[in-house]
Amino acid sequence: MKDGLFSFDDPIFKERNGKKALYIDRDLLVDLKAFAKANSKCPQNIAEYALRLLIHSNNQKVLLDVDSL
Repeated sequence: MKDGLFSFDDPIFKERNGKKALYIDRDLLVDLKAFAKANSKCPQNIAEYALRLLIHSNNQKVLLDVDSL
C-alpha cells in the first residue's frame, strides 16, 4: 500500500475480493484442516465446494467428490 492506495495485483486482495468472513466452530476447523491435509486439498476449496453443493442439492442425497477439487 502506498499513499493509501493498494495494488490490484496484491495476492491478499485477490483472495479476499468479493468474499465475506464465515465463522465456524474451532473443532470443526481442526477437522476440516485435517481432512484437507489427508486429501492434499485446500481447506477453503473443500468448504466452499461442500457448502455450494449442499445448498443447491434440493434435499437430495449428496456425495462429495473431493478428488475433483
